[in-house]
Amino acid sequence: DNAGGIWRTTDGGDGTLSGGTGGNGTLSMSVDSILISTLYCQPEFGFVTLTVPPCTSFIVDSVYIVSQQNEFTTDSTNRFTVVDGSSVTVPVRFQYGSSATRNGVLHFKGTIGGRQIDTTIILIGKNATAPEPFIGLITSVSAGDTTHIPIHLTPTVDTFTISRYRLHISYNTDLLSCEDFDIIGSLSNPIISHQIINDASGVELICELRNPITEKSDLSQPLVRLVMRTYVTKTLTSPIRLDTLSITTQAPLPLCVVPIREYQAKYECGDSMLVKLMQGTGITHIDYIQPNPSNAEVPIVVGVSLPVSMSVLLEVLTLQGVSLLTTTNYQLQAGRHEITLNLSGFSSGAYALRLRNGLSILSTKLLSISK
Repeated sequence: DNAGGIWRTTDGGDGTLSGGTGGNGTLSMSVDSILISTLYCQPEFGFVTLTVPPCTSFIVDSVYIVSQQNEFTTDSTNRFTVVDGSSVTVPVRFQYGSSATRNGVLHFKGTIGGRQIDTTIILIGKNATAPEPFIGLITSVSAGDTTHIPIHLTPTVDTFTISRYRLHISYNTDLLSCEDFDIIGSLSNPIISHQIINDASGVELICELRNPITEKSDLSQPLVRLVMRTYVTKTLTSPIRLDTLSITTQAPLPLCVVPIREYQAKYECGDSMLVKLMQGTGITHIDYIQPNPSNAEVPIVVGVSLPVSMSVLLEVLTLQGVSLLTTTNYQLQAGRHEITLNLSGFSSGAYALRLRNGLSILSTKLLSISK
């Protein structure tokens, strides 16, 4: 008050605390409240600027924050003075381990114009976890076969937009190896470009999308499925860990809660499976497509590996799952083979190429046509 008592206030919105007439004892604050928003539990900062007019000093005896679990902190706790028309900026750090909205109060206690001041700034922190990913169910397969790791997004009312994403998954690379990815019937369909980077701990996938994903998309569909090959190793189990997800061009951020799912490979007795793998005939697989991308004017050559003699065919589909071309059945012996496929008349774009045995899908690869 103007009688020299303690002044306790949250200002009325203009950030000015008046202590007398003529401007003497006036403290200007840049804000009366701070809203700090962050993503995936990463620390974020808000700032309060204290300004005093000429010929005035604000002696700050203490700066402290009252919050429930120390989710708001500041380094400006020592005594300092704001003098003669100058300004001081005080940082406020927010970090919290869930998506809940948190509240706190920032206190400034000191003396200005001979008056004691205890003024407060309201703090609000919001940690957005959307889009929050999780790993779906993974089918257990034997060595030599492929399985899928589906990545999903949790339905949410929080707004988000994904036009590009980047994720990294860790696993036992002796047991599993990422060979491709599948976007048929997924949120990532259609894509503009993609990149798969295998490393010592797992795989990184980068996708640029033609149609942005938002909270209003059909989140019952997976974001993407990673196609994984299982190998013979002493360890038949591996934790599958989604380490990072980034929906911007910035570096991926660690997730608040890291999704982990255990994978268990099927066990088979005997050594016939190992012999087949060592001979290179134990895997039913599309080995390669040459050229890929194709200009559609030159036939492509599809290399396939078969563990046993069987009848197979090739099928070209849109990424929406619409069949465009199906070859006749080829009766092939066990081993490696090349099949020539004519794609003349196909438009530029991305397609799925499937190797089938009757109705059974044996292998799928992404095929690009660029004219």
